[in-house]
Amino acid sequence: MLLLRSIPAIVETLVSSADMYLHEEHGYWVSIPDFERLLGRQPQEYEFKPVIWLQDWILPLPTGREPEGVAFSINEWGEVIGASGTCAAFNPSFLFNFQPVHALLWEDGETINLGTLGGALNNFAHDINNRGEVVGGSDLTGDQTSHAFLWNPETGKMQDLGTVEGDYWSAGLGVNDAGQIVGVSINANFTALHAFVRQNGVLIDLNTLVAGTTSLSLETACSINSAGEIIGFASDQKTGDTHAYRLCTEAWKQGNALKNLERSDEIIPIHRFDSTIEKTV
Repeated sequence: MLLLRSIPAIVETLVSSADMYLHEEHGYWVSIPDFERLLGRQPQEYEFKPVIWLQDWILPLPTGREPEGVAFSINEWGEVIGASGTCAAFNPSFLFNFQPVHALLWEDGETINLGTLGGALNNFAHDINNRGEVVGGSDLTGDQTSHAFLWNPETGKMQDLGTVEGDYWSAGLGVNDAGQIVGVSINANFTALHAFVRQNGVLIDLNTLVAGTTSLSLETACSINSAGEIIGFASDQKTGDTHAYRLCTEAWKQGNALKNLERSDEIIPIHRFDSTIEKTV
């Protein structure tokens, strides 16, 4: 892993600057074309392992006591985050057959367990910024629900970020270098998904920040870049279709650096789905 420190990277987050490929039998990987760096899961005969792929080099990452693992994101310093766990029935939260147990950070040749919010399962790290701040999800004591967390490298502890007001479950999916956090929050019946952004220590439903009218309901916020642009999935309340969206802010349009997310008047559907088959338009 010391090798990673000597290799430059020009990406801020994998989700916002990379292409993702999925394969039912061979797992998934994320490609960063600039350095031919791939990060994800390496298929094994009996196990799946997190790896760093640097051009022709595949470097497996240790998973400790758990046999399986996944790497979700990498920052410019080569710090990698993800989770260790076990093979399981298909997990709709992660879109593959994996039960996360420990949220992990791979740094300078060490595997660091980021801890939990009290639960034993569903602890995973999903994104890391260039300040080493990590977001993800972790079960609370009793493993009945999960909350989004922020892990700070200075304290070495997880902070429970809670949920959107009135919701039951949440997960942090993206964090930029300004510390802006986005993710998803879900109600107790798992029938209503709310994309969120964290403002002033509170998780805010992104739908409440959208100016004007739209038929799209923003359900997940998957990533946020340094300009404050957010991407994720939204459902069209008129057609039932699912769209990928990009949310832009007034501050971004004016070329200003963002301190707080401003109200947006632009949501751009990128891809269109029906309920069962993905199709691009």
